[in-house]
Amino acid sequence: MHEDLSTLAQTGPGTLYRVLMTEKGPGQILYSSRNVKLLLGYDDAVWRAPGFVLSHIHPDDLAKNNQFVADLRRHGTAVAEYRVLHQEGHYVWIRDTATSKAQADGSYLLSGFAQDVTREKAQAAQLDQARRLLSLGELASGLGHELGQPLMAISLAAENGRLALQREPARIELARNKFHQILRMTERAGNIIDSMRTVGRAESGISSWLNLSDLVADIMGVMEDRLHREAIHIHADVPSTLPKVMVAPMLFQQVLINLLANACDAYAKAPVHPTGEKTIRIEGHAEDNWVRLRIMDQAGGVPAAVIEHIFDPFFTTKGRDKGTGLGLSICYGIIRQAGGTLGVHNARGGAVFEILLPASGGASGRVAGSHAA
Repeated sequence: MHEDLSTLAQTGPGTLYRVLMTEKGPGQILYSSRNVKLLLGYDDAVWRAPGFVLSHIHPDDLAKNNQFVADLRRHGTAVAEYRVLHQEGHYVWIRDTATSKAQADGSYLLSGFAQDVTREKAQAAQLDQARRLLSLGELASGLGHELGQPLMAISLAAENGRLALQREPARIELARNKFHQILRMTERAGNIIDSMRTVGRAESGISSWLNLSDLVADIMGVMEDRLHREAIHIHADVPSTLPKVMVAPMLFQQVLINLLANACDAYAKAPVHPTGEKTIRIEGHAEDNWVRLRIMDQAGGVPAAVIEHIFDPFFTTKGRDKGTGLGLSICYGIIRQAGGTLGVHNARGGAVFEILLPASGGASGRVAGSHAA
């Protein structure tokens, strides 16, 4: 067993180390496994020089290292990722996992494992970029669908107005009505574009503190034509004084569009409700340090055989020409990246999608309002 552990320490995928930390000056490296040279290219003697590690950490990551040491002293264990300059001049991402033990003289003995995760970080960045491109594609597709209706109406109204003016005698009143319709549809198309201006203002991956009631109102505007065509009513109860949430605007809008579109699709296949109504409810409220947003329909709910796989990539119950099976998987990833959760369950004859996001502070009171298509 001892020989096996020794072999792993000397030839494994990372470096074992032990450091003595005092209140004054940099830590003193007491031990490092021989494979330390494979990690950063430096010889053991160079690695152990006082202040070597701190002087080679990327300037932007010094705060991470300081927090790492502070957490070790406070909690006895910590994990951090930071960049260290390699002997060949490039930076290597290190995942540092360590434990600490207080000594009688007030110093701390740190035992840790440092591993090169540069390739892992690069692969994660590539996957993240692919996810963002997929989100952007679905958002563009949804926006194109919403713009298609007013643009088609504009085209038909323009043609009918032209024909009305060509008649003998010209049908002035009919032409006037068609031109009025063109103006109304042009305004509608402009409103759709205005609702999505955050796409043009912010990069897809940049997060900021945003008001959920504003985001919900924007997306209800984008979806208005479809909701009206399919006689679906939205009731929104999202207080404007809810704590703000840290999200990437375009990505979160994609989540809301996807969830609302799925509810609309569910009503297209569901039996007619006894009241004849098709309703989607959006409710938001604060709880402790979180904000919860629920999107609820009454379209029959999600089948038991489907619900456990609903967030799996490429899982879909739609036909080949109707969906990729990536929509909800992407939504799940977006919410997870924002530090929250996305879940689903059935209640009151329909599906309930719940988004839980970290909140910026306390909240109370005033309701943003409701919208009926």
